[in-house]
Amino acid sequence: MTRSPFLFPFSSVDTSHLLETLVDNGLDAIVITDGLLTQPGPRILYTNTVFTQMTGYSPSEVLGSTPRLLQGPNTSTALLEQLRHCLQQGQSFRGEAVNYRKDGSEYQVEWSISPVRDADGLVRYWVSVQRDVTQQRQAEEVSCQNEQRYRNIIETTTEGAWVIDPEGQTSFVNDHMANMLGYTPVEMIGQTFFDFMDEEGKQLATRLLARRRAGVREQHDFKFQHRDSRAVWAIVSTDPLYDAEGRFVGALGLLTDITSRKKAEEEMRLFNRVLQATTNGVVVADARQPETPIIYCNPAFERLTGYTLTEMVGRSCRFLQGPETEPEAVAQLRQAMVEVRECQILFKNYRKDGSIFLNEFSLAPICDEHGTLTHFVGVHNDVTARIEAEQQRRELAQACFEMGEMAKMSQLKDDFLSTVSHELRTPLTNMTLALHLLEQESCPERKQRYWQIIKEECNREHQLINDLLDLQRLEAGKRELVYEWLQLQRWLPELLELFQTRTQQRRQYLKLNFDEQFPDIWTDRRSLERILIELLNNACKYTPPDNDIVVGVEAPGSQGQQVIQVTVTNYGIEIPAHELPRLFEKFYRVPQQDRWQQGGTGLGLALVKQLSEELGGSIVVQSGQGQTSFRVALPCLPIDSPT
Repeated sequence: MTRSPFLFPFSSVDTSHLLETLVDNGLDAIVITDGLLTQPGPRILYTNTVFTQMTGYSPSEVLGSTPRLLQGPNTSTALLEQLRHCLQQGQSFRGEAVNYRKDGSEYQVEWSISPVRDADGLVRYWVSVQRDVTQQRQAEEVSCQNEQRYRNIIETTTEGAWVIDPEGQTSFVNDHMANMLGYTPVEMIGQTFFDFMDEEGKQLATRLLARRRAGVREQHDFKFQHRDSRAVWAIVSTDPLYDAEGRFVGALGLLTDITSRKKAEEEMRLFNRVLQATTNGVVVADARQPETPIIYCNPAFERLTGYTLTEMVGRSCRFLQGPETEPEAVAQLRQAMVEVRECQILFKNYRKDGSIFLNEFSLAPICDEHGTLTHFVGVHNDVTARIEAEQQRRELAQACFEMGEMAKMSQLKDDFLSTVSHELRTPLTNMTLALHLLEQESCPERKQRYWQIIKEECNREHQLINDLLDLQRLEAGKRELVYEWLQLQRWLPELLELFQTRTQQRRQYLKLNFDEQFPDIWTDRRSLERILIELLNNACKYTPPDNDIVVGVEAPGSQGQQVIQVTVTNYGIEIPAHELPRLFEKFYRVPQQDRWQQGGTGLGLALVKQLSEELGGSIVVQSGQGQTSFRVALPCLPIDSPT
């Protein structure tokens, strides 16, 4: 005997009324159909009040009809096919589909259908429980769209996004954040954020995590550790995260990489210290204002002139001039400013106390990224003592001329050292100036230009020192030569390969001409390589676009003369005849010939001449008819060879 589901006994009438009340006052629509599956299908036998509210159909409008009247264009045919299959098998079914109300509007319905069988197991009825989930699905869709939108924002932002749980474990990072530290997002998920810090950072992060738990939102700089162990600095904006019950569930951090800025700030502090410590007076004037007023000077300039920065700002540098200031020097300076070019002039200037000093003044224009003049930088060097000393040395040398050549050599050495000191100081001064401008500049393009100036001047200083050392070793006879047999036919093309990219970028055409057969040469490979590299560097520097650079090799003559000649010729450029005798002097540079603005030490050709003579050879230069040639003659055989 089946036990009643009710605790108290009810009559069958009471039970029926109670169940009907429960069905009509529930949240779900109830539809009961007969069990027939033949066309047109099961017919509706009962609907409750919720069904009428949900669909707009009254019981009298649907009784005897099939549930198909609720279907429409957007009802899933695949879902209906699954339903039909379950009904044919006498099985229950659960699904979700688009149905249509009486007024034609769509709604999303979630329903289940269960069979009711008789004593013989035959399906007599189908009971369908339906629930309108339209608003729920719409809310879910909006939530999903919002989540996807926020995810897209996080994934495409230029900032790193990092989410941690209450224990500091990573639950999410975007690609930018992972790339910032050299990882993939998959590698970082599950790791604690302590795994990406050094020991100092871990101690600080522990204190910061405690502040997140206390609900503190803040922004701060923080140092992380890259996968390759280098430091990565970031501005971190952090917010605590809470669940619906207000429990702390972690923190969100948005990170901006400022490693380059930190490095630049550190270098700026160093270079600013250099600028403050240099012994040369440095002045910056604004070329965009009338009279080009001073906007900055360093402490060395204050010491040099006796004026303070406050006294000089806003004034023109003309206040340093006086009765004995040479008008010719002033005219040269004005002309250089009009032509926006560098210049170096020796002035007689006046200090605040009226005393005169000899000022070796260097002017350099500064232009913005568009080539517009913005500032002039002046370097002031008090050379009074040096000039007086040089004058005294010259007078002494003249007086002692008849005492022997040693006094003359001493004077030449002093002059050489004076020139060297100036050449060494000039790149350092230019670096100092660029560093000061870099400290004040905010435009990234201008900063990049100042960095380039610093890099070029560093290379210039390094090359100058190397060239001086090489010359010193050559002149002192301390440079060791290692002789070997060298196959020029194989070696020369390999050497020229070093210049192919450079000449192609400048639309220059590098060519090699030599006889098909000529003997090997007995020489020092390093010296010969240095000779040709210096000559090719000069050729690339001075050759205009769309012109040739030709390296030619001539075999020994038929008269038994065992000398090989290597010629480097560049077309499209000539050197004035009066300049040719000075080309091999130390520190000499042909004026206004550096087409590509690469600069130089003025020692390259002096080295070439010394090296050629060290190898037992010679070098000559010829220029005219739109070309310039350097011809190096070298012995093919050892000097003591009997041939």
